Amino acid sequence: MLASAERGKVQAYEYPSKVFPTTCTQEDVGKEVLPTLLQDFWSERNVMIFAYGQTGTGKTTTMFGFPDSLTWETEDPGWGLLPRAVHATLAHITAQAQQGVHSVLLLSAVEFYAFMAFDLADTAGKQMCTMAGHQVVGNTYTKCDSPAILKAFIERVYGNRKVVATKMNEGSSRSHCAIVLTLLTLDKASQHFRQRQFSIVDLAGAERPEKALGERISKEKAMQDMIRYMKTPSADMSPGLQGFLINFELSNLLTEVVTATNAHKAKRQYKSSGFGNSASIAYFGGALAGEARLGVIICLSQSKQHGWETWFSVAQYGKQISEL
Repeated sequence: MLASAERGKVQAYEYPSKVFPTTCTQEDVGKEVLPTLLQDFWSERNVMIFAYGQTGTGKTTTMFGFPDSLTWETEDPGWGLLPRAVHATLAHITAQAQQGVHSVLLLSAVEFYAFMAFDLADTAGKQMCTMAGHQVVGNTYTKCDSPAILKAFIERVYGNRKVVATKMNEGSSRSHCAIVLTLLTLDKASQHFRQRQFSIVDLAGAERPEKALGERISKEKAMQDMIRYMKTPSADMSPGLQGFLINFELSNLLTEVVTATNAHKAKRQYKSSGFGNSASIAYFGGALAGEARLGVIICLSQSKQHGWETWFSVAQYGKQISEL
């Protein structure tokens, strides 16, 4: 993979396990990414995969799929990783039941916004959750025993998630969204019970505020706006403050990745810094500590005017994550 730095220097990056061309399909991505992750999820390991990229590069579509595709209970070309993982897991449950291994699949969804965690799947509206270590506490679970459940579930999640229109994306995600598959399995013969989680995470889009919003908010102004927001959290947060917090958390996540990499290389236990009790950093900390198999998709813009953002995604974010 080649990327040009700011001064025109071309450098090769060999860390990607797969580079998808612009002609690839949703099915191509699913067939390449999911099989090994699902095998771990169905056996003994937790799994997390997240998508990183600037706003408008297709992260939400890659992870969840085109909205219209979710109305189909049979395989649809527009499916993202989530519906493909759900349908494959339901088929796996059916096959395992014939061998005396019985499982239940649960769905949950959590939004990480302004350092806090919220339940996106509650029919009563978005409720705040708490964190216990790396685990979200207080979110609701929906039993998934049929593909028909997925459409209503996703619509509820989309309806609760925080999005705004920017100059780069009419529906820019302003929060990190994790949809979690929880698999409960009981082997009747051995009486062995297992619980595993597969977290499919769509990160909020990284952005240059001057491109997305037309102006850059200063750190001082962001702190003032944040104090006002904390006093009246029912009010809408300004787009400028949202963008500032998104970039701040994405930067902190990369810092945590580097910290975890250095700890593992030194054969020391990684401990999350928490960065001011950020719920998202605490949540990702579980995978960084080795509690889950971690996969990452870097989504890139094909537009020349976004060349710097593409270089940063490949050369900085992607490369440093690959070293973990």
